[in-house]
Order: sequence, then structure tokens, then C-alpha cells
Amino acid sequence: MPKGEIIRLFKECTKPKEQGKPTKKNVVSGNNNVIVMDSKSVNITINKTRPKTIKVLKNSSHIDDHTAYRIKELVDNLVLKETTGGMTSQKAYAKWYGALKKRYKVPSYSLIPSELGEAAISWLMTQAAIKRTKISRSNIPMYRNELYTAIYARAKNLNISKGELYQIVLEVLNKNVSSLTQLNESNLKKLYQYIMHL
Repeated sequence: MPKGEIIRLFKECTKPKEQGKPTKKNVVSGNNNVIVMDSKSVNITINKTRPKTIKVLKNSSHIDDHTAYRIKELVDNLVLKETTGGMTSQKAYAKWYGALKKRYKVPSYSLIPSELGEAAISWLMTQAAIKRTKISRSNIPMYRNELYTAIYARAKNLNISKGELYQIVLEVLNKNVSSLTQLNESNLKKLYQYIMHL
């Protein structure tokens, strides 16, 4: 092959290619639900409707602030027990407030009807007692504190003073104490069962 032919072929191969007609750029148009790109359509569903929030104003037919606060304290106590068991506090709050709303068929626990306020408190206390048996195996100090709280609360409901309570301990358990912390776990359970049945 002659030298000139080789040079011509080389130039032809290394020569930048001529650009033909400029290609049409993609044009996108649509109405938020169908997008059209160069005669090809792509269906995209975009739901722009926002959920409507209906605000219900609290009135005298709903629980008062004091009852709502007592319910909140009981839920806080249940959440503490759940977190001791390994649940996150966010999930625990969602669980218990959700249970209250489902039980009383209300969008917020503060909208529980006033005549059901005490029933809600009683139900939460029952749930706390059920959870108490679960924490006894995992957290002895917390379990003992639960029993102290329950015993003192029941004594207060029965108008029993601390001195009278310690007298009951002496009569029932034959133990002379100046504090319930001096009782072992077995005696504490016996006192709890006795005082709850008064």
C-alpha cells in the first residue's frame, strides 16, 4: 500500500465525525398524573389530596383535666414497664394510647366521655397489675417499688395510716417493722394480697 494511501486512511479515521441534525431534546409535559415524553407516555400517580384533620373541641361531656392527668401518669407508668422489658418508649406510648383510644372509640384519650373516666383509670390500673407480674422476673427493685406503691395507695383508700399498716404487718405476718422495705419478697406479696382484699 502506498504511503499516501496510508496517510489518507489515517486522517479519515482520526477525523472528527460530522454531527448530523441536532437530536430533538426531550420535552416533558403533563398534568401531574400523566407525563408525556416524545410520544411516549409514562403514567405516574401523584396523590395531592391531604388528609383532613377534624378538630373536636373538648367540653364538659369529656374527662376533666385532673382525670386526663391521672390517665397520663398511669400510661407513663406502663411505658416505664414496657421499656424495662425492651420496648422503645415511642412504641410503648403508641401501644397504650392506641389501646385507650380503641377501647373507648375516641380519636384522643382526652375525649373519653366523663362518665367513663374512672373506668379508664381502673382499666389502666388492672393493666399495670398484669404488667407487674411480668417485671417481677426481670427487675426485682422495680417490682418491689410497685408493691410498695400499691399497698400504700390501698391503705390510703381505706383511711389506714402508716402506723396502722405496720400494726397489720405485725398481726398478719408476725413481723415488727418500721418500714415495708424490711419485709422480704414473700412477706411483701402476702401483705399485698391481704391489703387488697380488705
